[in-house]
Amino acid sequence: MEKHVLRLFQLILMLLYISITCSTTSCDEGNCKRSVDIPLITKLDAPLKAELDITSLTDQLTALVKREVSKRLEDIIDRVRNDTLVNVQQIMQQQLEADRKVALTACGAVSGSDRVIRFPNMKMSVGIHSLSSFLSTGKLTAEHSGLYQLTVTIMTENSDKVFHITKNGFVIISGYSQHHDSNQRWHISTITTAVEMDVGDFLYVLTGTISNVYANWSCITVIKVQ
Repeated sequence: MEKHVLRLFQLILMLLYISITCSTTSCDEGNCKRSVDIPLITKLDAPLKAELDITSLTDQLTALVKREVSKRLEDIIDRVRNDTLVNVQQIMQQQLEADRKVALTACGAVSGSDRVIRFPNMKMSVGIHSLSSFLSTGKLTAEHSGLYQLTVTIMTENSDKVFHITKNGFVIISGYSQHHDSNQRWHISTITTAVEMDVGDFLYVLTGTISNVYANWSCITVIKVQ
């Protein structure tokens, strides 16, 4: 299809070139016409000349070229406008996501048979709609993609034990309850990490080898930083 269009344009341009460079214009009482002299040879080799009126053809070709050029320009302008609009919308959406506030702090850690630590005592939250799911399961599902900072504080009387922060079921960082004797009993351990989250990713804290978590001083804080 494109080859046929190209050939048509080549033919039109050739005819226009002939009409412009090889034609003459004559006027009679305000009526002008454009003609082309075409040399002819008779059977007797006698030179003849025929005058072909191309006024109508020139006007039609000029109008056709103008229509095609105008249509192509409109197509280009529409394509540029649409691409620009899409780019602007994408930039605005990215900026909106970057500026979106997402954060929570919850305490009162308890663990179940699945060893997932839940934090049912919500202290504050902003920009999170699935709070009920987090409070009941201990798993926080990302509703907005971005870079998050996660801080977990665990108070335990267990010595030389570890707990884990996991993303989508895989451990990304572990915390350690340092060695202490029976006279100290309770001890606080805190870990902080940054994690890239996509929509649908989920985070939670596992007890690991810790068997006893003191609820009142154990908390989690999640902040979307970018």
